[in-house]
Amino acid sequence: MREWRISVKELSKVLMKVLRNVPVVGLHSVQTAKLSALVGQVMGYGSSKVMRLYLLGAFHDVGLMIPKLRKDYEKFSFDNGILELLKHEDLMDNHGIIGAKIIESIPMLEELSIAIEEHHTPAYELEIGELHIMANIINVANMMSLELLKHNNVADEEFIEDFKKYIESHKSEYFPDIRSAALEAAKMEAQMMLSADGEDHWNDFAEIDEVMDLSSMMSFLTLADYLVDSMDESTKHHSTRVAFLAREIAKELLTESEGIGVYIAGRMHDLGKIYLSSEVISSRNDNDYRFRLHVVHTYKMFDNFRSLPNVVSWAVTHHERLDGSGYPWHLERKDLSMPARIVQLADEYVSLVEKEVDNPIELIEKQSEKFDREAVKILEKLLENGYDITEYYDVVDMYVREVGKND
Repeated sequence: MREWRISVKELSKVLMKVLRNVPVVGLHSVQTAKLSALVGQVMGYGSSKVMRLYLLGAFHDVGLMIPKLRKDYEKFSFDNGILELLKHEDLMDNHGIIGAKIIESIPMLEELSIAIEEHHTPAYELEIGELHIMANIINVANMMSLELLKHNNVADEEFIEDFKKYIESHKSEYFPDIRSAALEAAKMEAQMMLSADGEDHWNDFAEIDEVMDLSSMMSFLTLADYLVDSMDESTKHHSTRVAFLAREIAKELLTESEGIGVYIAGRMHDLGKIYLSSEVISSRNDNDYRFRLHVVHTYKMFDNFRSLPNVVSWAVTHHERLDGSGYPWHLERKDLSMPARIVQLADEYVSLVEKEVDNPIELIEKQSEKFDREAVKILEKLLENGYDITEYYDVVDMYVREVGKND
């Protein structure tokens, strides 16, 4: 069986593109990721620890990205809304605990989740330990980002001076080494390094990369799915359902490794929707060019993603059809491999069920020229044996519900 080896650097770039487009907290999260890593570097940490600080900083406010809260964000500005959000303690309540629960679902970061839970806890209430030091680093990076946002993302002398004043007036909240490292980080060429798009941060840590295991990669993709699919209630579990259904169909037609690949493709196939408005997403109108753009966005997100080239291809062709009537490239049967055909079928069936179309499998059968017959037969068999996509839900949603913040 194939050994899956995924570059942390490559996947992190994709995750940053998703995060950057989350309203209100996206830009702040991307900045905090970079600043956390920068403070870690100034403190002399090794590449592995700096990389984890980067990822923890990126997801430090993931507890604020759940659907119940995001409904309230329409009244806040897209990039600087976090400054307005801070005034609403009711919306901020427990977001550290929620975020820690979500991070626990990622094997690579599970043992570090306490750093998320405690990232607003002042140093005088923390024990002296590695995880609490990491929490304090994220805390100071979080405050540095907020100060930067107050200065319209211009890291000039005024920003540096104001951040220095903040640190001096909150000395007891940060460990001494972290205070000095944060001030040094603020003095560096932050304006050039903190690009607003958040896509080139790893270029500043060129020597940092690790190989991620399959379990961790799937967990990160599940989290990314959640941030995208939960933008609309009707698509809340869509990618999860597509991934599981594609894997079930693949068991009869593909090798075990290819089956894992179509599952991953199902996870990543709709990430480009993060660039669309919730209105366009909820319409699910294939005739609307704005909706169709999500495929192109997904393709661009995984540009230069060398870890899984075939899997990316299976993901971004999920709206193609065997007769050439699909989009965006109008590929035909000869261009589409069996794994790609399985993802296409799984996505179509799940979408029809979620749209509450009567007898969706019958509708698919009437379009025999569009879908692979072997795959359709296996889908029919699964349904006859009681397969129900509604039994599959997003595991991140389960973690959120556990702390009672999502309806």
